[in-house]
Formats: sequence, C-alpha cells, structure tokens
Amino acid sequence: ALFPLSLAEELGWLMIPINLIVCIAFALISEVGRVLEDPFTMFFNGLPLSAISLMIEVNARQRLGETDLPPMLTPDSRGVLM
Repeated sequence: ALFPLSLAEELGWLMIPINLIVCIAFALISEVGRVLEDPFTMFFNGLPLSAISLMIEVNARQRLGETDLPPMLTPDSRGVLM
C-alpha cells in the first residue's frame, strides 16, 4: 500500500506505469491461484476425469476378459477430451 508513496518523489510520472505493472502482476498471480484451486472443472484446462476413469474401467474389463465394453471417449472438435 505504501509502495507508490515511497517512490513518488524519485520517479514522478513513471510511478503510474510501474504501479500498473505491479497491480497486473498481482492480479495474474491471484487468477492463477484461483484456477489451480479447482482443477476438476469442465473447462478446456480442467482435468478430463470422466475420460480417465472410463479408460481405467475399459482396461480393467478387458483384462478380465469381458467383451461388452463401453465406447471410449474421443476429443471434440476443439481437441478437448471430457
């Protein structure tokens, strides 16, 4: 909170872009933390848990010799496997 005030006399008008860059950096760090808090979303950057669990199920059922297997999930037009 006192960062801009401590450098205001020395930097003058340059304090405005420096303060803006620092604020953007903190906002980006906050956004990255928010995204990393919940990795199991259905957005493009979420973990494809349904595809992973289905693949584990199909592989386990194949090893047991079953033939009636559910179809594997394929990526959509954007390449997202959900």
